Amino acid sequence: MKYICQILILLFALFPAACSPAAVIRPDGTSAEVFGPNYDCVLEEKGYLTSLVSGGADFAENELAGVTTSVLHAPGGNVLPDRRELGENRVVFYADGIGRVEYRFSDQGLTITLAAASEVPLSYALTLNRHICCVGDGRELQDPKGSFPAGDYRWVRGFTAMRTSGDAYFWGPFAHYCPVLTLDAAPGETVSADIEFLPVTDRERLRAAPALSQSGELLSPAEYQVFQRRDKYHGRVLVSGRAKCGSVVVKIAGKDPGRTPFTVTKTLRTDPAGGFSAWVDCPAGGWYSLDIKTPAGRTLARREHVGVGEVFVTAGQSNSTCCGEERQLQTYRMGAASDTLAWAPADDPVPGPQDHTDGGSLYPSFCDRLWEEFGVPVGVVPCGFGGTCLNDWEPGGDIFEVLASRIEKLGKGGFRAVLWHQGESDAYEPPASSFGKMLRIIGESKTRAGWEFPWFTAKVSYQNGAEKRVWQIRQVHGRLWQAGVSLQGPDTDVLSGDMRDGGGNGIHMSARGLKAHGRMWAEAVIPFIYEAIN
Repeated sequence: MKYICQILILLFALFPAACSPAAVIRPDGTSAEVFGPNYDCVLEEKGYLTSLVSGGADFAENELAGVTTSVLHAPGGNVLPDRRELGENRVVFYADGIGRVEYRFSDQGLTITLAAASEVPLSYALTLNRHICCVGDGRELQDPKGSFPAGDYRWVRGFTAMRTSGDAYFWGPFAHYCPVLTLDAAPGETVSADIEFLPVTDRERLRAAPALSQSGELLSPAEYQVFQRRDKYHGRVLVSGRAKCGSVVVKIAGKDPGRTPFTVTKTLRTDPAGGFSAWVDCPAGGWYSLDIKTPAGRTLARREHVGVGEVFVTAGQSNSTCCGEERQLQTYRMGAASDTLAWAPADDPVPGPQDHTDGGSLYPSFCDRLWEEFGVPVGVVPCGFGGTCLNDWEPGGDIFEVLASRIEKLGKGGFRAVLWHQGESDAYEPPASSFGKMLRIIGESKTRAGWEFPWFTAKVSYQNGAEKRVWQIRQVHGRLWQAGVSLQGPDTDVLSGDMRDGGGNGIHMSARGLKAHGRMWAEAVIPFIYEAIN
């Protein structure tokens, strides 16, 4: 027996890989990161698989604002697990009385197992990246228009293939034509899906992305993207993508705010999968051009409008969205808006509002005024939703999650401040209750972001021409200012008469009111910006 133990110890020493888990699970607070030989993934506290990366490409959809990458669903709504269990090569999330979802990891991929309780059916959905292409089983699913049965499929993104098999079926369109991997378990049933990452063949790569074989894929920056400057004169741009060459040359060119021409170049090496990613320093200003070239000088990708300036996240109800009476256009066209997925000029209707309204907004006027003052591009990320009360924005709800996810996506220092314009729906609520709700919204948004960003709150309570000011909610806004929880935004209740729609009787803004509203917000943040950049 003594010699057998010695032999086993020797085998463990000589062949540790054969005796250790194929994937490493590393708890990180309430989430868990998993590192496999050829893939990585992240599991959040609520059981969500939020990232599934192989070969530098994410096969899960985590770029679309408002989309939860994966979710558990039972009759009555989405399910949040009660507890989590970490094993040597697995993570299990339990929903008491409903069922469980288990992620089991191997050297080549993972298996997702869904088990429903005896009384309740349970579903699991994983939204796959919208850029993915199915090349297996003869089915083209990049633009799905129906349900596709369980089977053996191969998916390609970039230079990596992902094989799916087992009980999962696929359906769509979901959002931007993302295919959705779905498991359905009847009461007492257990089902599973296998995911395996494999080298992609030349034939699959050409079928999935013919343009990539000719040039490259530029993931960042997007056209019209604005990056938050670090100080008055300096900023940086995130450049990432994939290319079929050992290195790429990044070239950023334009004129800085002093109208001095400049050119910045930086060479980036690509990884074995062809990926590249780096922050590139450049002057604050824009619009700048950005080129990705091969070392021989051939252009792989180009952006005509990239900016480094002032970025703001906005939220609240309808007067923070596109509910104005007439659509507005910028004068200088130096502002851009985004839902953190795509960027576009900040002309109405701007992208981003959760209510998908398509009327007029304050943003063209807001961007124009800041451009006049600072001479740098302005980016806005609108997250508002018309008609919402503070209860709708409570942390954990879908509307708050969109706000939090966009803030997280912009990253630490990725924007100047959050601008909050809400109060009409809560005008008559008890001030103490509304104040507590605002504390939770502001506090949790900063906790989720991981940094102490500034928050501005407008004083707003306007109901109609006869009720222009309601003291209850105005008291809440003033108390937030006095307590230092929020910085002071504009008092937009002064916008009345022909500043409002419906001949002055409406709650939304007229064309004249939208222009004034945008300038009021700009004037509120201008002193703060000067203090920050100086």
